Amino acid sequence: MKKLFITLCFGLLLVGSSSAQFTLLWTDGLNYPLGPVHQDRWTSWSGNPGSEDLLMVNDGPWQMDSQVGYIGNDGQDAVLKLGNQTSGSYMLTWFLSIPEDKTAYFNIQEDENPMGSGAWAVSVYFNEDGNSPGLARIYDDDQNLLATFSYPNGGVIFFRIDIHLDDDTIIFYDADGSGNVAYDGPMYSNGGNLGGINFYRLNANTEFFIDQFQFWSVSTLDTEEFSEDAFSYYPNPVSDRLTFSTDKEIDAIKVYNAQGQLLISEKPLAMSPSIDMSPLAPGTYLAKITIGESLKTIKILKAQ
Repeated sequence: MKKLFITLCFGLLLVGSSSAQFTLLWTDGLNYPLGPVHQDRWTSWSGNPGSEDLLMVNDGPWQMDSQVGYIGNDGQDAVLKLGNQTSGSYMLTWFLSIPEDKTAYFNIQEDENPMGSGAWAVSVYFNEDGNSPGLARIYDDDQNLLATFSYPNGGVIFFRIDIHLDDDTIIFYDADGSGNVAYDGPMYSNGGNLGGINFYRLNANTEFFIDQFQFWSVSTLDTEEFSEDAFSYYPNPVSDRLTFSTDKEIDAIKVYNAQGQLLISEKPLAMSPSIDMSPLAPGTYLAKITIGESLKTIKILKAQ
């Protein structure tokens, strides 16, 4: 049953990804002996083995393996190392289960060896206040709310995140298997670095199970159709109209603010179009440009 579930979930995650090629870098089924894990891809916030480590148990939810990782004991602060990536695009998937009315938490680490002082990017809280089971919140590195999404209270989540280090952005998908996007915007890693995932016991109400991690590299197909020589934009900084210079028709232009909110969405279906940026406040924005099956993300500085 579980292998079929994994197959179905992988089919769902590929929906809408026809312009990308996925290469599996590694998988970690958490086939470790019962007890604390401080080996292979697993370390702790302090870097030392002990009470912070991921704990392997054999009494997880029936939908998961009989042996799964557990976070819920006092002081647990486990880190899954992702190799200190500095460029490229990646996808991470895993199973996550939160018992009814319990709390869970994880954040994206910029360094796979935090050693007590590592910086983190976005954070995700599940049932943060203990009174909102089924509701998750995504925050930036300054604890500003970016987005919310729902998850099955007491059920098993197939969790997926897409990380694009070249423009320091991240995509979180809804936890209902629909493939819908919960958040698509900046990752706030201060330079586009990916060290690991930190699973932390937030408070006395924290209890969750994790299993079956897979880490993929993602490359875009047909990138020659979107070459630097055939694409440019100006002026940047921009005060009013931002103009694109292309030798192919632009299908879509989407502009996001630093909180990941979509502010402009146009389908020019034309070569070398322009968009009106004058209504936007001064600041930094991200624009995603689609040409055929190719996608490019650029940073735009909006002036007065």
